[in-house]
Amino acid sequence: MSASIAASEAIDPQPAESAESAFVTEAGRIRTVVGDQRLLSQTRCVDHVLDLLKLATHDAVRVELTDFLSSIRKQTAVEGDRMRQLLDVTVMANEVETAYLSSIVV
Repeated sequence: MSASIAASEAIDPQPAESAESAFVTEAGRIRTVVGDQRLLSQTRCVDHVLDLLKLATHDAVRVELTDFLSSIRKQTAVEGDRMRQLLDVTVMANEVETAYLSSIVV
């Protein structure tokens, strides 16, 4: 295998950093949309969570998001505080996972 092929097949860390940044940006946008609303429609929450799930790069974040989806499955409305809590937890989990992974990369 030539050096150029090996170099092109190497994993580039830049896309992961961009994806993590995109996740945090989207979570911030959703937080702004949610604002201080007390109740949110379940369908709106599902849409937001699916958007985040598409951008999630860490398993811990995906687990939080899928658990939340399961918990609101049969509801018609979701408390705004629960959605804000989910956003806080997933952003923190994303930051912790990113820091951990960057600390073990040599």
